Amino acid sequence: MEPGAQVVASSVRRASPSLLVAIDVGSSGSIGAEVVGRGTTSAPTASELLGVIRRPAWQRDALCREYPPQMFFPAIGASFEPAREVCGRCLVRDDCLAFALEHEEPDGCWGGLSGQERRALARRAG
Repeated sequence: MEPGAQVVASSVRRASPSLLVAIDVGSSGSIGAEVVGRGTTSAPTASELLGVIRRPAWQRDALCREYPPQMFFPAIGASFEPAREVCGRCLVRDDCLAFALEHEEPDGCWGGLSGQERRALARRAG
């Protein structure tokens, strides 16, 4: 989660015998759900659950969560356009781009820009 953000409620529920889902509600009111165990009936480890909770809050609201990750990390020479279309409709696009720039994410489509486009933007900014 973002610094200062809090999880107000958190729960882990078994969605089926082999699927475990963590659900949390952030202080901003956003609700997130994450599969933390698949294909196993054992409970997730504490570090797996903390990994879900510690993600930046904006990631819960990111439209890309509804699409396969491969769309945002296309193979060399493949188009970024499908990812850009999703990013163009996303409400947290600016937060996503700021995160990628701050963490110098080298690959993938973040905030609608490729790694090359983000590096060029960072150079122009100074």
